Amino acid sequence: MDHNPTKTNPATAMKQYAAWLPVFGYMGMIFALSSMPGQVAPDASPLNRLMAWTPPQLQNSLHIPLYAGLAWLWCRALSLRNYRPGRVAATAVSLSILYGALDEWHQTFVPGRTGSLTDLMLDLIGALLAAIHYSRYQRA
Repeated sequence: MDHNPTKTNPATAMKQYAAWLPVFGYMGMIFALSSMPGQVAPDASPLNRLMAWTPPQLQNSLHIPLYAGLAWLWCRALSLRNYRPGRVAATAVSLSILYGALDEWHQTFVPGRTGSLTDLMLDLIGALLAAIHYSRYQRA
């Protein structure tokens, strides 16, 4: 389906473009979280100190809701383009996992952090759960 914004009214086009702001804002938040060093410096932010005291198992499990949120935002933005729900869900999962892989790679450059295939699998679980929920929501 051709989605030329010039064929829609300005309010609809603005709504479609505005739907991307939460997606990219959320991705920026994930990037900021993954940019925090693994070791806590004396002048570290309160969030960094909190994350340092959070057990690794809990930190790992947080990947599931974090990437579920990202996939849901992708679904929401893509659905405004009138794509089929299956295509929206598949694209949202793909884009979320691509971003997760890039984020894991990014973490290899952050002091005290590493990239992890386990984290990427948890990202996938979260994205899939959101896509399944989105698909069911669209059918209802």
